[in-house]
Amino acid sequence: LIVISKGIMPESPRWLMQRDRREEAVEIFSKMYEGVEDSEALVSEMIEEINRSIEEERANYTKRPSWRMVLLTPPPYLQRMLIVGVGVAFMQQVTGIDGVQYY
Repeated sequence: LIVISKGIMPESPRWLMQRDRREEAVEIFSKMYEGVEDSEALVSEMIEEINRSIEEERANYTKRPSWRMVLLTPPPYLQRMLIVGVGVAFMQQVTGIDGVQYY
């Protein structure tokens, strides 16, 4: 299923913007918001927001990320993801749902 959807799913516009492929990101956003009123303004606003975010990240994180940064001093957005991911894995083990599913 994943292999099939890989050919259909477009790349993430943010990923494309990080790799200086702005035109492709605009094209994907345009397809996503096709038929929406004032879609051109919405697309340009989203592109600018992604640009600001990328520039802010580049300014704040000049060093290459390390495991120490991820695990000991994660930024707030990453901290939430870690809590949810580890929490789900922990609860899965605590409740024994794996045993029920495999049985």
